[in-house]
Order: sequence, then C-alpha cells, then structure tokens
Amino acid sequence: MLLRTDAITAVLVGTGGPMPSNRAQSCSEVMPPEWSEARSMAFQYSREGQATPVYAADGVVVSAFAAQHPPIEPNVGYRVEVAGKTVVLSGDTVFTDALVAQSRGADLLISDVMAMDAVRQIQAANEAVGNEAAARIMHDIRDYHISAEALGALAEQAGGKRLALTHLAPPIDQRLLVRSFFRRPIAARYSGELVVGPDGTRVVIPL
Repeated sequence: MLLRTDAITAVLVGTGGPMPSNRAQSCSEVMPPEWSEARSMAFQYSREGQATPVYAADGVVVSAFAAQHPPIEPNVGYRVEVAGKTVVLSGDTVFTDALVAQSRGADLLISDVMAMDAVRQIQAANEAVGNEAAARIMHDIRDYHISAEALGALAEQAGGKRLALTHLAPPIDQRLLVRSFFRRPIAARYSGELVVGPDGTRVVIPL
C-alpha cells in the first residue's frame, strides 16, 4: 500500500491472475528501492478483538487486531488511518466480530476469500484418485478462510464503501469462473463497490 500526499493506493497481489509483464518495474513501484531498509517491528495486541495502535507517524496510524487462522497464532489484521480515510487488511481469517467492528465504515476493506464449493470439489477429486494429502489440505483450509458468502455479508454489515479481494482460494483467473465463484455470491449480499482483478490491480482512494 502506497501513501502519498494526494491519495492512498492499494496494490492487490495474490489474486490468482498474472502479474503485469514488466514484473521488475511493477515490484519496484509496490516496494520502492528507497524502502529497502525497512525492518520488521515487534508489537503487542489484544486477543479480545479491540484494535491496538502499533504505529503512528506523519499523520498515519496503524492498528492491529486479532484475526482467526487456527492453528496459526498470533495472527492479525490491520486498520490504517490517514487524513480521515481508512483501509482495513483482513489477514487470513474467518468471519469475526472484530473484523466487522474494525471494517465499520472503511473506505476500503482488503480481504482474503474462499470459494467453499470449489474447494470441496477439489477435495473430492483428490480423494477419488487417492491423493489423501492434498484432500486433507483442501479439507483443513476451509476452517481458517472466509467464504465468499460470509464476506459479502460481513462487508454489508460493516457498511464499507469498497471491498477488494486478495488471496483468492482456489486461485482462479478465468473471468467467468471468478464471476461465478466470487463476484456473484458477494454482490448478492454486498451493495458497495467490489474490486476483483489480477495481481497488480490498483485501488486509489483520494485524500
């Protein structure tokens, strides 16, 4: 996510589609070389769902809140606030009251999403050919990702202005399948703007 004086620009990755052809240039735009000295930062946060500020500088406030991705712990989402605008990153999670609360009125919610029926079909196909390891993975991952239907309901309940999808599972880039597995079930429940695109898709929020 790029923060500039005139806009917030979120760049989607993990959507299942191909990156732009000039990948090196695209990567340098997402993570400019002058940021190469950035370092990770340890922080504490509430496991009860409240947001905990973990960064504040130059008018930007970043808060962390608990996400649910068992058995991975700790696991967090982030709420970024700047100049009266709010962007929420869900992290890998299921539907939680914390995500609803932190997404309330957000200008943009960026969330992972899973097409449960498609994953069940992949599980069944692997079971049919005796690939038990892959079948088990397809079974287990449904416990820690949010379904398209639940995400649409969550975004509507939170009243967010825009919803952008990332980390699509399964990773599908055919337009008709994306529409069937993701767009339609979400749009049936969410009345805001829905953004689904290939890696490198940009969502711009003017400040």
